[in-house]
Amino acid sequence: MPGLHALEQLYQADPHVDPKTEKVVFTPDIQYIPFLTSMQRLFNPTASAVPTSLGTITPAAVDCAGAARKYLNITNPADINKIMVFSKGLFKIQLDHTKKVINFFKTRLFTPKKADWSVIDIHPKLLDGNIKNLEEVAKDARNLLIEYYKSCEDKYQLGLRAVLTSKYTPI
Repeated sequence: MPGLHALEQLYQADPHVDPKTEKVVFTPDIQYIPFLTSMQRLFNPTASAVPTSLGTITPAAVDCAGAARKYLNITNPADINKIMVFSKGLFKIQLDHTKKVINFFKTRLFTPKKADWSVIDIHPKLLDGNIKNLEEVAKDARNLLIEYYKSCEDKYQLGLRAVLTSKYTPI
């Protein structure tokens, strides 16, 4: 799950040197354990152990009835419609996220020098030298990414289950 490990890094905060090992270590953000728990529910809903890192989450085995790494021929209109609903849901998540990111850029990162936004400047709150403002913007950006990833992964897992429970023929 390499993509998840990149997302996991968003939860690393408070870099400091461990006096014993003399290595830079990070303190996980307080939202890290709830994030791990929600990812475990997506990848292995029956797991009972509380994960301590993404590396401890083992995806549940998926029964593809021999269809692994093959194309699936789905002809039942009801199954096709169900899968299309999930596909449209993923597109909607992407569209909604794009709108949120544009709004974030316009309200937190940049200010217009011209009314039509053809020339922009960095938001004054980021330039005033206050690290707290920068940390707040970084935290909000991180939360935006995490919300997006979790929404996509949730919709994808539901769609995958719909595919695997449909009537299909491996081709």
